[in-house]
Amino acid sequence: HELFWLTDTWNCGDDSAPVQFNTSVSSFEVMDFVAQRFLDPSFFPNLRDLLIVGHSAGGQFVVRYAGSSRLIIPSSSSVSVRFVSANPSSYPYLNKDRPVGPDHTFIVPDSLLTHNCSTWNSWRYGLDGNLPRYVASTGREKLIEQFPQRDVWYLLGTADTCNEDLDPTCDSHGLDRGCEAMMQGRWRYERGNWWGEYLAHVFGGTNPHNFVDVVGVSHDAYS
Repeated sequence: HELFWLTDTWNCGDDSAPVQFNTSVSSFEVMDFVAQRFLDPSFFPNLRDLLIVGHSAGGQFVVRYAGSSRLIIPSSSSVSVRFVSANPSSYPYLNKDRPVGPDHTFIVPDSLLTHNCSTWNSWRYGLDGNLPRYVASTGREKLIEQFPQRDVWYLLGTADTCNEDLDPTCDSHGLDRGCEAMMQGRWRYERGNWWGEYLAHVFGGTNPHNFVDVVGVSHDAYS
């Protein structure tokens, strides 16, 4: 009776395979349930800090969950909730602006850049279409409204700069090299930095989230 996902769409909030009673559950609903239990003082009266942490595909899960989560944090709660996303391969851009040109100015890319990439702004990369049931229920407006209010931290390995299409000798450990992800940067470290600049661009010059460089570390901490 375990929940499972047939593809990597668990990191986007998609529903599980309907193996039991012909029902499906979003991976974000699972996290809601777990986190809500920790926030219940009748179970954990001494808890003060709740961290939801993920690396790589898990980092993708965390950043998308932070934006779309329907987790209820009581105003009277003494527990701080923090989301930590480490080295995700892509980000859920909130509008159609992307880093364009040598100075990666944030503008809507022209048709020359998007004509062979029709899903460049669909979910998991943006909010235009293909929203899973959970995210659609949260709603685009609510996601954009609550995302800057979340306490989100990003850990970026400064040596996470591999893309096999650009350097066949390196190992990116599964970097998303699709056209949608490439519009966000060439590799994870660049994508993370540009995402930070993008958030400041979207929210009036002030980045609502926190970014930390992990110096000298690639995607595989042992390499």
